[in-house]
Formats: sequence, C-alpha cells, structure tokens
Amino acid sequence: MNVARRWFTNCSTNHKSCSCPTRDFFPSRILNVGTDSEFIHLQSSNDSPSPYVALSHCWGAGNILKTTTKTLRAMTQGIEISSLSHAFSDAVRITRALGLKYLWIDSLCILQDRIEDWVSESSQMHKIYSHSSLTICLASDGNAEFGGNRSLAEKPKEEDPNPMCLTCTKGYNEFEHLCDDTPTTMLLDSPWSKRGWTLQERILSPRVLYYSSTRMAWECGGNRSTLDIVSQMRENLKMLSIRKTISASRKRCWDSPLTKPSQEFSKLWRDIVKEYSKRQLSVSQDKLPALAGVASEIASLSGQKYLAGLWNNDLIHSLLWCRDFATTPLPPPVQYRAPSWSWAAIDSPITWSKAILDFPDDEEAKILSCTVTPESEKSPFGRVSSGGSLKIQGPMQKVLIERSQSHNILDVETRMPFAFAQWDCLDAQHYGRSRLDFSSGADELWCLRILGGAGLLLRESREGAPDTFRRVGVFRFHESSAAGESGLGGIQRGDIRSVAII
Repeated sequence: MNVARRWFTNCSTNHKSCSCPTRDFFPSRILNVGTDSEFIHLQSSNDSPSPYVALSHCWGAGNILKTTTKTLRAMTQGIEISSLSHAFSDAVRITRALGLKYLWIDSLCILQDRIEDWVSESSQMHKIYSHSSLTICLASDGNAEFGGNRSLAEKPKEEDPNPMCLTCTKGYNEFEHLCDDTPTTMLLDSPWSKRGWTLQERILSPRVLYYSSTRMAWECGGNRSTLDIVSQMRENLKMLSIRKTISASRKRCWDSPLTKPSQEFSKLWRDIVKEYSKRQLSVSQDKLPALAGVASEIASLSGQKYLAGLWNNDLIHSLLWCRDFATTPLPPPVQYRAPSWSWAAIDSPITWSKAILDFPDDEEAKILSCTVTPESEKSPFGRVSSGGSLKIQGPMQKVLIERSQSHNILDVETRMPFAFAQWDCLDAQHYGRSRLDFSSGADELWCLRILGGAGLLLRESREGAPDTFRRVGVFRFHESSAAGESGLGGIQRGDIRSVAII
C-alpha cells in the first residue's frame, strides 16, 4: 500500500504532464468511504466536487452487489465492508490509503434496474473516468464477485513504473520478454483486458493503478510500466489533446479533413475500434455505449460529428471497414444495433480495407447525406434508433455471387470472377435470395465503388423506398481484373446512381 501511495504522490507532485482533474464535475452518486469506519455510505453528489477514485473491474457471471431502486435507501444508510467482495473492499482500502474520501463503483453508483438512470449515467462515463484522481484496475483472473484468487492484503509484487533500459532511449525496454511475469503480460492475460467496457475506462483515466494476485503496476502520463497497444492509444490521445490546446487559436485547421490533426484522429479511432471489436460484451446492445466515452472525448477535441461509430470528416474512407480476414463470420445480432454501414452492426473483430492506404485520394463515391438518431437525447454517443440512413452517389454494378464459392464476385454478362468478397455476417450470403439465377446457384448483388479497387457489397432491401440497400460486405478487385487480364477487358465502371443504405 505504501508503494501505491508513493506512486500517486509522486505523480500528483512532480508530473507536469499529469494535470490534476478540474473540479467542475462530480458523479451524481458516490461512495463515501470515510477513514476507518467498518461501513461505507452511498450518497448523492454534494455542491463542492472533491477528488475521488474510480474502480474498473469485470462483473463476472455470478452475483454482484448492486444498487437498485429497492436497495437504494439501505445503501445510503450504510454498507458493511465485510460484506463486500475482495475487489470492492480492496478499492476502499486503497482509496483510504491515498487520503481520499470518495470512491465510484458502477454497480453501486448506478441504479441497475432503472434504464433511464443507466442511460443518463453511462453518458457521463467519459467524465467519470477522465475526472477521477485515480482509477483502480483489478487485472486478475477473478471478477467483482470473487476478487480473484487472492486479495490485495497478500502483497502482490510491486513493479517500478517506467523501468529504464540501458540500450533504449525511450526509457523502457521495447523488447521485454513477454513470456516473463511483467505488467504487460499481467494485462494481456487478464479477463479485464478482454472486456469491452474496460477499454475506454483505461484510455480516459489520467492515472491507473493495476493489481492482481501477483503484482502491482502504475500508468500515467509521466510514467508507465505497461507496454501494449492500449498504453500507446492513451499516449496518442493525450498528445492530440495537447496539440489541440496549442492550436486553439487556429481552430479552422481542425475543421478540414485534409489537415494532419484530422488524419491522426481518424487513425487513432480506427486503432481503437480494432482493439475494441476484439473484446467481449455481456449485453450486445452495449456495442456503442461501451465506447461512447472515448467517442465523446474525440468529438470534443476534433469538432467532428459522430455517426454510429464513424465520423463525418472521414466517412467515405471509414465505410471500408471489414471483418478481420483472420476470423470467421458470426451470425448478425438478434436486435437492431446500428445501420448496416456501421461496424457496430456486427460482432466480429474489425479492420479496414487496404485500399484506404493504397488509394487514399482515389474517391469514386460521394456522400450526399447521413442521418442517425440517438435513442436518448441524454446519450448522443450511445445507442441509436432504427432508421439510420446513408445517402451516397457512386458507380454501381450488378454482380453475381456463386453460392458454392461465395468469395468470388462474377460479372453478370461474362460470369467471370473479377473481385473478392469479404462478408460481414455468417448469413449475409444467404439472406434475401434474389429471383435472378436462383436455379443456377448464384445470387444477385450490387457493387458500389468507394475508392479505387474497393467498395461496398450491397443487397437490395425488401423494405423502404426504391433504391434502398443494405450492406452485406466489402469487395476488392482482383489485381488481374484491374489490369484488364481477366477476360473482361477491364472492370465495368457501372452506372452512377444515388442510393440509400440502411
């Protein structure tokens, strides 16, 4: 506990890059942990915001202590510490050891049986974690019910932040052995790092104290003992925030999609989505809410409009997301979650088409309009209502897909393959059979060219107005086809059409 206190004090006192959170925000409910009482109390926010600690943890599949409309009064009267799980009681002990009075735990500070309260509080996640003085992370093989194999009382090994390497000028060893028991492997092996909600909790927190049954580690803007992709995301977002502050007097440059800062935001967001889409969610409908905090932060820094997981400044490129090629397609979600043109509409890990790098300026389509309606005005970056529509204009070509070889896209006239299909979902190949060529074992689809050599694979919708489509995948021309060597005499450009994708 002394080590955690030393890390916290050193950061608060000596790290200029770790500015103290502003005191203009305080969670609507907070746990008052006091100093040495055997009880803690849930209370409503006071008029004068104070420093507080937040807990990031895995809920697990078992019973977890929750606040509901029925238990709210009892929680305010007092919660006996001995009744808490290891995770919660450890968080109380750490908060007290740091000399702080308040602790935020999601299951206790949000009414778990009132959807209105959950929507309101989840929309504040970016503030809750970014304004915390410290976030405690239980990175063990346990969860909030059991608290791991051992509690903090059994003295996990301490890891000095930012260990120096004699051959590395960056202040840490970039080639540490991942087979060793290090803070990095502690996180990589942890169930906590596989959960969707915990990604934004880590990215947004100014300081994070990790602990497991074997060790403790620290991460902040000045020091870190972790070396993984998420720690780099934290650093990149902080640097973009600093540059935004410096460039505030030249705000117009942030409004252009061609400026370097805007390109950096786009790259950072794609990296975040790639990592996030690998993670698991207990509730499928949390796909957008569990990343809403990071989206809100990026929106405030970039000034861009958020569209169900994509951004308006880079929408034409961002549409070329695709299921990771190393994964198998999964069934689509049972409930509506996002428009088909958003990555949030599927459950597979996401990446982006190589065409974004190969042909960044070779745009063949044009966005006409895009409409997305949040399910709640209180949560503009969370769940969206059905009916989101993207109107786009570009060259479209009718194609055939062989059911026996569904990765091949065939020209309607020559029946020659000219492009490769990457499907979004497991049943995308079989949903909504077309009348055309049904007896011949082929389905009719449409290719909408977005960038040179790549575009969206669309299926005409049975619902809505004419010229309405659903996205079912992406395509990429075969190199031989693009060079005119496939017997097609070159790729058919197709007719320019204006369509809606829902």
